[in-house]
Amino acid sequence: ANCRGSFARSRDPWLEGDGQLPKQFAQQGAKALRHSRYLSVPRILGVDQYLDALGAQVRRRLAGESTSTEALATAVEAWESLTDAHGRDAQRQGYRQSLGIEKYEP
Repeated sequence: ANCRGSFARSRDPWLEGDGQLPKQFAQQGAKALRHSRYLSVPRILGVDQYLDALGAQVRRRLAGESTSTEALATAVEAWESLTDAHGRDAQRQGYRQSLGIEKYEP
């Protein structure tokens, strides 16, 4: 999803179609970023892979190819596999460093 509130006028590229959903999603994302408590995407190894896996399941759900529960379960499986591939300790350190609570040395 767009990571800056200034992009709220743009549709997110992973949401296809000409309907109102892409614009509404971008507006809600911008609103969330203006909230006093939010967590942006952590700087971890393979972050784009995680987001691609989640985006694929969101698209499947929106297309009616799965239920929300099935889509989330499939995304969890993909994320677990990615975490194992990159190394749980490395991901934990990267995440903690992205929060500013641990020095990170890859």
